[in-house]
Amino acid sequence: MAWGGVDGLQAASSVKITPDGKYLYVSGQGESSIAIFKVDSTYGTLTYIDKVTHGVSGISNMQGVRSLAISPDGKYVYASAISSSSVTAFDRDPATGLLTFNAVAINGVNGLTNMSSPSGMATDPSSSHLYVAGQVANSLVAFALPTPVVRLSVAQTTAAFNGGASILDPQLQVFDADSTNLTSATVSISQGFVSTDLLTVQTAPGITASYNAGTGVLTLTGTASLADYQAVLRTLSFRSGADPSVPVGGFSTRTITFTVSDSANTSAISSIAVKVGPAGGLAAPTAVTAIAGDTQATIAFAAPPFTGGAPITGYTVTSSPGGLTGTGAGSPVIVSGLTNGTAYTFTVTATNAAGPGLPSLASNSITPATTTTGTVTGGNASATAATTDPVAAPTCRLASAQFTSELPPGALLTYGTFEYLATGCSTDVTITLNYPQPLPLNVKFMKYGPKTAGASTREWFEWTGPLVLSNNRQTVSYTVADGGVGDSNPAPGHIADPIAPVIFAAGPGGPVTSIPVDAPWALALLSALMGGLAWRRQRAVQG
Repeated sequence: MAWGGVDGLQAASSVKITPDGKYLYVSGQGESSIAIFKVDSTYGTLTYIDKVTHGVSGISNMQGVRSLAISPDGKYVYASAISSSSVTAFDRDPATGLLTFNAVAINGVNGLTNMSSPSGMATDPSSSHLYVAGQVANSLVAFALPTPVVRLSVAQTTAAFNGGASILDPQLQVFDADSTNLTSATVSISQGFVSTDLLTVQTAPGITASYNAGTGVLTLTGTASLADYQAVLRTLSFRSGADPSVPVGGFSTRTITFTVSDSANTSAISSIAVKVGPAGGLAAPTAVTAIAGDTQATIAFAAPPFTGGAPITGYTVTSSPGGLTGTGAGSPVIVSGLTNGTAYTFTVTATNAAGPGLPSLASNSITPATTTTGTVTGGNASATAATTDPVAAPTCRLASAQFTSELPPGALLTYGTFEYLATGCSTDVTITLNYPQPLPLNVKFMKYGPKTAGASTREWFEWTGPLVLSNNRQTVSYTVADGGVGDSNPAPGHIADPIAPVIFAAGPGGPVTSIPVDAPWALALLSALMGGLAWRRQRAVQG
């Protein structure tokens, strides 16, 4: 069925694109065809090329083509036919995208069973097996494909600049489902190659080796058994040359790829990443991140990408300023003894048998502060405390703190009254409160304590001192001076300071504020809390 010059798409059921992204194939189940398109890599537009169809050009047993699969190397296209109960394999021309019939497997023929009405299919990454789901047979059929395979036991290793040659994978394995011999193998330094790198092998009878120092490609040729090629590739050694592009103490990465061929088919690429650095050298840890705490910080990091071949024995984290340190066997590491209110960054150094390595880049900047959390209206709130003069008051911190639901007299609703005692704060303390939801527009901030500095009377009053409410109305920051307005504790260096963001009833003639109440007993509870708070405050003043 052709439309607009495109044919083969009636009852389209499956679509696959080649690994290089250049061609796309669509199964037309209604007309037992596979339509072939070329893909524009820039705009993604498709150009129809051709189709292959059941009953045409020697293609049989592809009636009701349902699903497609493409081998990882792009050499083959497989088509399952639900009406023919078959799987057809096509050779694919990588230059034109055209398909040529290769072979067909049919349910009930040559001992193949349990593949009635095949539907979905997939190949493994090495292109050594094809898996087919039998829809009517309620089965899964596995086919061994004729593609040879190089299976590595090593994914990553290390080497030293200008160091000795080292064998890459002495446990490497080679397989081929339809051939006992190979005709060639290629090992290539495909990434990070420098002209002084070297690949070598110990050859076997019938296999010759040739290394191109200009491209970093080692070629093995000659017809020999799988066992002989496997034995030769297990001796493959890599020696790194000097790399002038790498800074002192730095490292680089080589990607070394393997393929083998049996003349008819070539394996999918297998690869090993080789991290190359200074002999005995140790690169710097990476991804250093700091989280502030109370007079401390927690520093997380990733291990160095290159260790020089010796295991890491520990890490040291150093603060700036101050040069305070913390040590540990791995991430994270805690640095203690920091001064609340002072901004710090941190570097991390790893150590192994060769000694300490390079320090990392500096972490993000953090400022330690006392932090407490509690439940308030709408969720959890948090509070931090730090002096504005950490030099004069290096030990300023929260000795005790809590969020409560206490209400000043006349208030209808609180969003979390915060009560605390700060010690070691000989100048002042800045409190930052973070609420889970925005505070309302008509919120007022009420404090309990002396309304004027040094006053003996303790009372609730509206705070008019330094206070900043964030644009999203969820963060409040305010500062109380030691012995100043609102400091309820007369002892030097001790600051006690309840503060409550609340809503009051409107005054005479003013608008009435709507207070959401989840249950009828809520207002009674708030009133009881308000009365209890007034009584407690009176007793505190009298005592």
